[in-house]
Amino acid sequence: MFCAKHAPAQVFLKNSWRQKMNARINTVIKHRFKKVLIMIIGNIHALQSWLPEELRQAIEHVKQHITPETPLGKHDIDGNRLFMLVSEDSTQPIAERPAEFHQRYLDIQIVMRGQEGMTFSCLPAGTPETDWLADKDIAFLPEGEQEKTVILNEGDFVVFYPGEVHKPLCAVGKPATVRKVVVKMLMA
Repeated sequence: MFCAKHAPAQVFLKNSWRQKMNARINTVIKHRFKKVLIMIIGNIHALQSWLPEELRQAIEHVKQHITPETPLGKHDIDGNRLFMLVSEDSTQPIAERPAEFHQRYLDIQIVMRGQEGMTFSCLPAGTPETDWLADKDIAFLPEGEQEKTVILNEGDFVVFYPGEVHKPLCAVGKPATVRKVVVKMLMA
């Protein structure tokens, strides 16, 4: 069995990959837009050519190294700058799920098995009910403003940049188990 924790990560070890990604994103945000949602949705089996290379590399790493036998938990790719969280959780009704956002890390949330509703908001986060941004880079809200929901099936992914409010693990119909990978990419 091949464990992602011990997988080679040369593709991510270039010193400048994170700086290039941050510079590209910051340039677009600062010069083209004021406040904008930069959410990306796709499928790992049909990656689009416009997808930023750093995101493509992270998704390809998941495709190559995560199997149904991969243990649950944290798997390092490039230390705390880039890692994956493999989980199996039960979805819950939307009203029971808290919204969340991050300050330093980008999320690539990938459904490996099952179906998940993913709620998001295009509006700023507001004041969190629970603020663990300094310690754990996560803050919780009861819900986002003017929430919208997408349904993710096996192979689908969604990208959330720091500050973007989202509510993962929402049930589509009845609650069910979903196996997923969340790639965490340090942005700040």
